[in-house]
Parts: sequence; structure tokens; C-alpha cells
Amino acid sequence: MQSRAGGPQLDQSTCLLHNFSGISEKDECQATHLAASRCDNPGGVRMRILIVDDDKDTVNALSKLISLKGHEVTAATTLADARQQCRTGALDLIISDIVLPDGDGRELAGLAERCGIRVVALTGTPRSDLETGDAAHFYACLTKPVRWEELQRVIDLTDPSPHLH
Repeated sequence: MQSRAGGPQLDQSTCLLHNFSGISEKDECQATHLAASRCDNPGGVRMRILIVDDDKDTVNALSKLISLKGHEVTAATTLADARQQCRTGALDLIISDIVLPDGDGRELAGLAERCGIRVVALTGTPRSDLETGDAAHFYACLTKPVRWEELQRVIDLTDPSPHLH
């Protein structure tokens, strides 16, 4: 995966959380156990993370796993709700789908960038479809379905300290 706006270098392999309800109960338990076993939260940094996706199963799964990691998680299922939370909430990181029912996650990335918040794109849109200018707003871009380890690595490498809020 390509690095965006100083984001971490990631490989091209991705494969887990797009439709969390579509995986077996055993796989869900293994993913939950993996998150819980890595609840060490390097450096004790607790981040405030906003998950933005219109698929409620994805939001619930990501919220559960990231919370187990020790972070504070809020969620939005629309661009309007995400914009409001971006403007009013103190956030360290946003993990957002690009295609939302009421707009485009690239708009959110632009607003978040102006607010000093890093955004990770979590999308089914091929990276080649992201225009160079749009992609520059993202700290990292992950393609659905995404592996938990890949997302966890991006979160772990995110330093909330440079933000403006």
C-alpha cells in the first residue's frame, strides 16, 4: 500500500473486516481474541477514533476491536454526522469509508485535514480510482476487506501529538 501524507508503509495484502457479520463465529472470536491479546497499546497512548461507514456491521466490528485495544471510539454512518463530530469533537484519528450515502469521504478528509485530524480511508474503491490530489488528504488507504493486523498497525503507528486541537 502507498503511504499518504506521511502515513505508514503497508503491504498490498488485505482481507478481514469488510463484512464482519459474513464471517464465521469462530473467525469473529479469533479476531476478538487477537485484539484483546494486543491490548498493550504501545506507550499507553489512548486515542479518540471516529469510525465512519454506512455498513453498521463494519462500524460495530471495528468499534469493538479498536475499543479492546484501549482507544475511545465513536461512530458515524453518514457524512453529515461525521462532519459534525469532526467539527465538535476532539479526535485523533478518523477511519472512514469513501462512499457514503450522503456524500464522499474525501470531503470529510479535507475537513479533517483542516482540523488537524488524520484520516485513514477504508474503502472498497480501488486505490487507482483515488485521484492524486484526493489521496493526499489521507494518512493511509486500506482496501476492503481489510485485515485486522493491517488496520491495527496503522493505528499503532499514528502519533496523535502533532494535531492542532
